[in-house]
This record gives sequence, C-alpha cells and structure tokens, in this order.
Amino acid sequence: MFDPLTKSLQSTMSATRKAAERMNHDYIGTEHFLFGLLDQGPCVAIAAFDALMVNKNAIREEMERLVKKGKEQVSLVDIPFTPHSKKILVKACQEAVNHHHTNVDTGHLLLGMLMVEDGLAAQVLFNHRINLKTTRTAVESAWATKEE
Repeated sequence: MFDPLTKSLQSTMSATRKAAERMNHDYIGTEHFLFGLLDQGPCVAIAAFDALMVNKNAIREEMERLVKKGKEQVSLVDIPFTPHSKKILVKACQEAVNHHHTNVDTGHLLLGMLMVEDGLAAQVLFNHRINLKTTRTAVESAWATKEE
C-alpha cells in the first residue's frame, strides 16, 4: 500500500493529534502542526530549523503561552482540521508536486505553514524572524543532504 506521507510526516501528524488532545481541543489547528514539528526528532524541518539557528524552545514557550487549554477533555474520535490547517496541507502537497517529490514530508509542511500567513503557527514563526525565503533555502539544503 502506498502512503504519500514520509515516515517523519506520519510521526509529525501523530504528534499533532496528541498536541490537540493535550490541549483539550476538538480541532487540529496550525498551532498543533507546529507543536507536532517541534516534537520531532531528526527530520527535514528540524534540520532546516537547525540551519537557521532557530531557538525551538523559545518557539515552544511562546506557543504554550498563546494557546489556551480547553476546559475539559473532548471526544477525540475524529478531530477535524481548521480551515487554516487544511490550507497548510494543500500548500504542503503543492510544494511536494512543485519539487517533483513522490511523498509529502516535514519540510513541505513547514513551508506550507509559512505560506498560510494567517494561522497562529505562521505568526509565531514570523515573530522569531523565520520567513519563507530563507526557510525554503534551508529546507531544500536539508533535502539535498538527505538525498546524498
């Protein structure tokens, strides 16, 4: 069976869902995607953050301050994506196609976050001076290193 997501992105999506559960949210928002990425071990997005000398702990701390927990545990059988999160996934898929990649991975997700500028994740990344142009270069470099 073919899965269009790399193992790293599958792991990120699992961590994304866990972040929504931890926050007692009944939706998956852009903030959950960012928490999911920050919870990853070695992957393209983390390699890009490292190349950009991003303070991942500072981003996490800001996210924790901005995102409020829900009042009580919600039923998490099927958590829907917010409109902004859906846009991120579409942009991530477009990035994969544009780069002639057969799978969508964490680098595509990170670029998608920066392209959907109206989500909380993008705002926090922009607050830390992370922009699309320099991140795209770092992600592409991480892909090249991964392929060697």
